[in-house]
Amino acid sequence: MTQSQPIPVFTLYGETAVFPDVVHCERFSARAPIHDWRIAAHRHSHMAQVFLIEEGQVAAQVDGQDLSLGDGTFLFVPAQAAHEFVFRPDTGGLVVSVPQSVVRTIGPAQQDILAALLQPLHGAASPRLQNLLAMLDDIAGPAHPFRDQMAVGLVHAALAEVAAGA
Repeated sequence: MTQSQPIPVFTLYGETAVFPDVVHCERFSARAPIHDWRIAAHRHSHMAQVFLIEEGQVAAQVDGQDLSLGDGTFLFVPAQAAHEFVFRPDTGGLVVSVPQSVVRTIGPAQQDILAALLQPLHGAASPRLQNLLAMLDDIAGPAHPFRDQMAVGLVHAALAEVAAGA
């Protein structure tokens, strides 16, 4: 990351409009190919993200730490953390974007889990985390009844799994 230039702040990458959803889930293939599989340094002021790399390779940098992520790994990026990515073309996976208002409502025993979710986390994605994120991906369309409530419940479970497993 180049520190001489200010790091832009986005809602979703490249966007500054109001966050579009209670929880946003999208496949890497929706945005990364448009940017030639490179996502430049940026941050999100009011949003955390969970990345699941299903297959492929991602070189990431989060707050100056270089990471190499491959098949079956996850990365959690807290709000305000500067991050950038270079994906091997055709890397498969998804990113779940979670507003801080949703992160903060996780409970019970909020303080322990919220403290864990203040830092970047990464590692092997447990089968449980993979299943929770797959369910989030499955209900991503707006047509599902009670979609918002299901999304919040699933993302809270996924965040708990991330915090416990890292």
